[in-house]
Amino acid sequence: MNDVVISQSSSLHRLSSSFIVHPSSFPGSFILHRSNVLVSPPVAHPVSWQTVSDLFVVVWDDGHESYYPLETLRRACPCAACSGEPDLFGRMSKGPPPRYTPASFQLLSMTQIGNYALQPMWADGHGYGMWPYERLRRSAHVMSVED
Repeated sequence: MNDVVISQSSSLHRLSSSFIVHPSSFPGSFILHRSNVLVSPPVAHPVSWQTVSDLFVVVWDDGHESYYPLETLRRACPCAACSGEPDLFGRMSKGPPPRYTPASFQLLSMTQIGNYALQPMWADGHGYGMWPYERLRRSAHVMSVED
């Protein structure tokens, strides 16, 4: 078995090569087909989350706790309107900068999206940004008030 390590979005993935044996049309012979399987590293999942004062607190399934200041979390919103998105040629396309008010930093709710992301709803009506678990966890050391 050959293993190749590739990097994608700052995450390491392992590409394992294995062979699948298929019977041939000739008696007593077989055909080998190479099969590649992409195996992603496990991603921590939130067990619980809550707002405490001006912090968003997440408890992860590995026991780690992350503390995100609400203003920092909102300013880092990953939606296309706030952070931009690449066009067909890879250039970042972005609208005007968001205009924040005090309501922009008040978290009304956090909704779980499938088994992969959390989506905040802010008091100013903004609710487009989804935080995939991997990105939210990776951001913890940058945003956290405690290291």
